Amino acid sequence: MNRPRLLPACVPSLSVLVLAAITHAVPPAAIESQLLTNPGFEQGLVGWTVAENDVLMSTVTASAARQGGFGLHIDDADGKLGSSVESTPLPVVPGRSYRLSFYARSPGQSDGCGVYLRFRNDLQRLIPSSPATASIPANTSAWKAFTFETVAPADAALVSVWIHSYSTTTGIWEVDDVTLEELDGPGGTPVAPTAVATPVAAAKPAAAPAPLPPLPASPPAIVLKLDDLVSTREGDVAPRWKRITDFALERKIKLSIGIIADSLEGDKPAYFAYIKGLQNTGLFEFWFHGYDHKAWQEGDRKLSEFQGTPYERQKDHFEKSQALAREKLGFAFTTFGAPFNASDAVTSRVLSENADIKVLLYGNPGDKVSGKIVLDRVGPVNIEAPLFVPSADKFISGYLQHAKGRDYYVIQGHPAQWDDARWTEFVKLVDYLSANRIPVVTPTEAAAL
Repeated sequence: MNRPRLLPACVPSLSVLVLAAITHAVPPAAIESQLLTNPGFEQGLVGWTVAENDVLMSTVTASAARQGGFGLHIDDADGKLGSSVESTPLPVVPGRSYRLSFYARSPGQSDGCGVYLRFRNDLQRLIPSSPATASIPANTSAWKAFTFETVAPADAALVSVWIHSYSTTTGIWEVDDVTLEELDGPGGTPVAPTAVATPVAAAKPAAAPAPLPPLPASPPAIVLKLDDLVSTREGDVAPRWKRITDFALERKIKLSIGIIADSLEGDKPAYFAYIKGLQNTGLFEFWFHGYDHKAWQEGDRKLSEFQGTPYERQKDHFEKSQALAREKLGFAFTTFGAPFNASDAVTSRVLSENADIKVLLYGNPGDKVSGKIVLDRVGPVNIEAPLFVPSADKFISGYLQHAKGRDYYVIQGHPAQWDDARWTEFVKLVDYLSANRIPVVTPTEAAAL
């Protein structure tokens, strides 16, 4: 994303299972069964995301390295919100055991930091009571090894590692060499990431994958829901956003772009002209993706802009965002998608009172917001699998398996997170849509279906 934000979708109240840390060396198999990207922070924060609002607490420094050149250094002097560094979510197998190992020390002599495993379902919502954690104890000025195992819940689809200093404490911690292993059972051996090669003559032919269903005669339309547009610090548009909108203009495909409304504050003529120019082409629908897209912690409760917050706050964020859109862009938002796809009954009330908003993206199951059309989400049919990582093949497979009886799918992506390899996957996805004449529509057009 263009600014530090909490990555996952919805984060409900956290029920933490504290597991005893075992101070022994990380087993050699951990190196062979590595699942994480950049586990030792040698590439900075590649594969990790910091979500710490206004005060940056977590940095990668040479002084925090246990081995190699770099490690994670956390300096929490806030005592209110706590730090937050999270790995890119990875797919998991429900019921399978996972082992997390890491090294840590606490030069600040504080025990207010934990390293978690957090599981999410196929809608990328955190599974209640699923997180497990090992706390870094006080008086650990020397590096110590920690490890714990936990079982992926029955409805788990993703797992991530979350390094978080507790909201009401302060201190300094350093973490390095984080290892995540998938096991073949509790206390089992790591599952090898690839099978051992066998001679060609002895190899058995791989079983053919089950054939995919054919494309329906009238294939479901697609809404390309793209999240988190903000301006650069200079008041312009980031290159990755320009790349995807230039591509849409060239291909004449429709994009639906979620604006974080506080980016409309101030004098940013280039940014405003960019949005208005695209809006006037008829190929783009810009929708309301929150005023500040913030999440934070109060005690053990995780809150976000439209979940767990008071009516007055939520209503104010809607009203001042619509006022900014009218003033700076010349139109009001008619579609809303909550930050982290997290909303509650208060949001439904605020929406029912807002005459501008007609469409709700990824509302909670069963939402019946007065006067609004809710466009739902189907987890296996998406741009990114896992989060931030486009996969054309996974989209095509999910789309064909779930296409029957559907009028549309809303598929979500985060272009600011797409490097060149991820961009190539997105282009392949669009090529498939174009080659098969699958309609790409805006949220407003999908609501009419």
